[in-house]
Amino acid sequence: MGGCDIAGAEKYADYVNRIKQALDHVLDPTLADAGFILMVSHGFVYSVIQNILRLPTWDIPNAEPVSLLAPENPLHPWRLHLLGQGE
Repeated sequence: MGGCDIAGAEKYADYVNRIKQALDHVLDPTLADAGFILMVSHGFVYSVIQNILRLPTWDIPNAEPVSLLAPENPLHPWRLHLLGQGE
């Protein structure tokens, strides 16, 4: 996945880094509580997160509730489920 800078806006690399820092904080195992993470965001943030977690990418609409499920084995990928569509 790639992006480009837009004049007058945050640089794409800074945008991705900001999302990665927030994701690293949210996924910190010392903060784990309920075993899953509920996330509601803009669609493009979802695409960046899918890329960071090396998940298959698909278009997720804005404000679609998404659950991120940690793998039982740390060598396995995270799982992402769209909650607004009965998943």
